[in-house]
Amino acid sequence: HGDNQKCQEINQFRINSAQEFQAIQEGTLEFQETKQSFYLRFFYQFHPASSSKQQKNAQARLVVMCALGILFEYYLYRIYMLLSLAELVGAYFMMKYVPRKYVGWAITIFSISLLIFLHLERMINDYGGWHLGIATCFMEQCIHLGGIAWDYTDGGEDKSTLTPEKARNAIDVMPSFLEFFGAALCPTQAFCGPTCNFVDFRDYVYSKGIFASIPNTFFPALKKFLSGSLLVGIYVTLLHFFPDKLLKNQAFVDKNVFEKMFLLMVIAGYTKAKYYVGWTMAEAATTASGQTYNGEDPKAKVPLFDKFFALDILGVECSVFSSAVTESWNHNAHMWLKRYIYFRLNRVINRDAALYLTYIISAFWHGFYPYYFVTFILFAIFTENHKDIFRLCVKYSILRTFPFQFIIYFFSYIGIGYLGMIFNILLHRHMKFFFKGLPWIGLVHIALFILFKFTSISKETKESIEKAKELQKKEGYSYTIRIYELLQ
Repeated sequence: HGDNQKCQEINQFRINSAQEFQAIQEGTLEFQETKQSFYLRFFYQFHPASSSKQQKNAQARLVVMCALGILFEYYLYRIYMLLSLAELVGAYFMMKYVPRKYVGWAITIFSISLLIFLHLERMINDYGGWHLGIATCFMEQCIHLGGIAWDYTDGGEDKSTLTPEKARNAIDVMPSFLEFFGAALCPTQAFCGPTCNFVDFRDYVYSKGIFASIPNTFFPALKKFLSGSLLVGIYVTLLHFFPDKLLKNQAFVDKNVFEKMFLLMVIAGYTKAKYYVGWTMAEAATTASGQTYNGEDPKAKVPLFDKFFALDILGVECSVFSSAVTESWNHNAHMWLKRYIYFRLNRVINRDAALYLTYIISAFWHGFYPYYFVTFILFAIFTENHKDIFRLCVKYSILRTFPFQFIIYFFSYIGIGYLGMIFNILLHRHMKFFFKGLPWIGLVHIALFILFKFTSISKETKESIEKAKELQKKEGYSYTIRIYELLQ
């Protein structure tokens, strides 16, 4: 009874237990909120979106999109949805009154600044937590508004000076208020995408071009919905047997390297599946609405629904080079960063500076946790390393044989999983065990980066570029090659 130290230990144990119990309760509530939001989102997206394409009046269709989008945002964010509407109003009037050649930068900076403020607010009030806050909505709106603004800026340029892609997406005429809000609030795109460019959206609304006659979308949408349902089962099952806390303690550090690699691959695998679920269900909604219709396959004579997409699972799981994974993972955000951030920055600063600044902007877009910046800077290093490795494969034919390609693929897969877990673990008290258990993955890539940068063993030359083009034409070998394609 007189042992004060023992009493203090018991009291600390009670405090820790209470905190853990509270965290479990909060986590359960957040899960329930997420689940309810998902069900409502699917109801709004799948059914009304599908029926909306039957409406003949384009203005009525836009009104329906706006109404459903506002109702959906109100359900998720309650009164905070007024912040979202205020951003849309502000962006619209900026498009109308800011000189056209500055609209792209103005609205991009405006939307990112608002998003940064909301990320900081969430960190202050809920550090380390996660819920469907208004910042989630602003992330998607940042992509919407930035894309529309830059395409409108391009519409004021001389078409002969634009690339074919820019010329195709350029917006010649200022969108009407209803068109602008319809595109931003469209319930099949407003939450986590995928989003189409405004030109395609307007053609869809007014039933122009290939959207004049959209085939039945039921079975293509059902296929994506069932795929998402299967992924839910995979995620829940693996989460039960291999919770991510196995990477966050001293026991992980004490395991041998093979056990650590196994846990990393399994836990990173089902963590990716969690994101696959949301994006696959979102694709089911856009497919059901007909917005992804892309004409008919000339060989198979079946309709294609791949005009835009959120995710390419095979690209993420099977790409030999990690530089190709970025194009398959969250394709929506990737294309925004590539078209409207990287290419625009590359016109005013050098390539390397534009690349790393784009990754830093991507980190800002996700949030302000320090390990987000660690993740994206390492991702930039990984991407550059794999471009150098690809050039070595082009140069030396032995490296293009299956055994060497499989080794590259394996370590690429491990590296992507490693970065994914840094992104998800977030908190330093957990991260220190993860880094201590697997310190060599990041260090090896940093060492390779220094080697490639300060030597000429993988330097890009005119000859290497021509040989890469020749290999792609004759053998189909490129930096987007997938491991199963090497067996064909």
